Amino acid sequence: GSGSRGRRQQWFPLLFVAIFLLLAGTAQAKEWWNDDWEYRRQIDLDTTAQGADIQEKLSDIPVLVRLHAGNFNFANAKPDGSDLRFMAGDNETQLKHQIDSFDAVDEVALVWVKAPNVAAAGQSKIFLYYGNKNAVDSQDAFGTFANKYGMVMHLGEAEGAPKDATANKNNAGSFAGGQALPSVIGNGMALYGGADRMVIPSAPSLNMADGFTFSGWLRVNQAQEDGYLFFRGEGGNSIVIGVAGTTLYAQVSNNGATARTPATATLTPATWHHIAVTAKPGEKLTVYIDGQAVADVALPGPIPALNSDIILGAAAEDSNHFAGDLDEIRLSTTPRSAGWIKGLFSSQGLQAKLVGYGAEVAGGGGGSGRTVTYLKIVASNISLDGWLVIGVLMIMGLMSMVVLVIKGFHVHLYEKDNKAFMASFQKHSGLFCLDGHYEEFENSPLHRVYRTGCETLTRIFGGGKNASADPRLNSKELHGFKAALERGYIEETKGFNDRMVVVILAISGGPFLGLLGTVWGVMNTFAAMAATGEANIMAIAPGVASALATTVAGLLVAIPSLFGYNYLVGKLKALTADMGIFIDEFIIRVDVQHGEEP
Repeated sequence: GSGSRGRRQQWFPLLFVAIFLLLAGTAQAKEWWNDDWEYRRQIDLDTTAQGADIQEKLSDIPVLVRLHAGNFNFANAKPDGSDLRFMAGDNETQLKHQIDSFDAVDEVALVWVKAPNVAAAGQSKIFLYYGNKNAVDSQDAFGTFANKYGMVMHLGEAEGAPKDATANKNNAGSFAGGQALPSVIGNGMALYGGADRMVIPSAPSLNMADGFTFSGWLRVNQAQEDGYLFFRGEGGNSIVIGVAGTTLYAQVSNNGATARTPATATLTPATWHHIAVTAKPGEKLTVYIDGQAVADVALPGPIPALNSDIILGAAAEDSNHFAGDLDEIRLSTTPRSAGWIKGLFSSQGLQAKLVGYGAEVAGGGGGSGRTVTYLKIVASNISLDGWLVIGVLMIMGLMSMVVLVIKGFHVHLYEKDNKAFMASFQKHSGLFCLDGHYEEFENSPLHRVYRTGCETLTRIFGGGKNASADPRLNSKELHGFKAALERGYIEETKGFNDRMVVVILAISGGPFLGLLGTVWGVMNTFAAMAATGEANIMAIAPGVASALATTVAGLLVAIPSLFGYNYLVGKLKALTADMGIFIDEFIIRVDVQHGEEP
């Protein structure tokens, strides 16, 4: 009837919520790249006006990720960082990366990540995953710097000639200067003039004739007498990047024609600057400082194809000595765009506006293993009084679950037999129960009340021996019939609520018993601390965590019991309402058929 339809409609919101939670859980599961990694952080690449303010899309650009105690929990990663994994925003594409340095003791790390797509004037994201003690190192330094890089030197060596990070292996052939000096990106190097310089042997991978980009970090502490930061030349043709006074300039000489940028690129002494020089044959030679183009000149002809060594810090004829500090020197065999140069500056500097770090998020399968470990630690520290409380709670929870299961099974039988009984009752206009057949509906509360009424009528009518073919009930007999139905109604409702007090005790008493155990445990923990005189977090933490376990146990008893109780109460209320409606209908039918005639 309408009551059944109403109850079915009540399930629709619950069903919708269940489906929503299931789908949400599935979506969350898919969002996690690999369950073996316990933690991740989102890294935002912001090219909007509030961030790096880059108006072009960047592809395959190496981005510096600076990790420190403020944005990364080193305790959750392997000591050497070999479990670091970087994923693209789709959470499916693993990104190439190289660890420049990783110091878990000082909690500082520098990692280069090859970002495949950085949106123009927008926000992109990548994910950093960590927290897998079984992970093996997956660095790909060569792949990180494979996008037309001829040479990349991080200059972090404490001794020996600087090494090239690319697959080209354009390592320094000779080097004289200072090393392991604090710089913008970890350590850098210093050239003090005179004999100090770095020589990089010529190689096909260092061909600059098709265009080039030279970049790095530079600090000059005093004005230079035309010191050559970069020199490559032979036979009167040359490429020079130098500092005259405090002005950075670039110069290309080819077949007697020289193009030199104007003296508009000024460096601030004793200050680190990101510098870059780009050259495109037949177009322009441009100087950048801190991501901005500050000087350029036309290149009317080609760039000379030079096969000579590259010298950093002097000219080939041992002149034009340069004195200053250097870091992260790179040479690309292509002219990089203005957006690319700005991206380098915005990701590498100490005020890196391109890169932002999100909060740590835990998830994945590795987290479950960690949870089990924590639970074992807590269990090993639970005191005897705590176990007593947990034992009582377990008994209460078990009894509550038994009652809920039995009651739930009975409610199912009640509803099934009620439905069958009402189908038969509606088909008969008379009192078909007077024939004494009751077995078909033995689990139906409605039929038991109906049977009580029929038995009362049988006694009143004389067990079928009444001579009258049309027996009638006077007012007293009708009141007696109603009283019998009310008695049956009360007995059935008492049966509905039988043993439900066990569930109520679990709901109301479980949390308080758990709280008692917690207060008791905390009290014992502080008492033990006072007795030993040891006051530190490591002395308190195990006892407090174990004391809180009793509260957790109390909630684990109360919460399922509460849900089950509310579910059963709703069902029993519906059965009680159906029974009241049936009794009224039964009385009306008996009154119509066997009541006193007016």
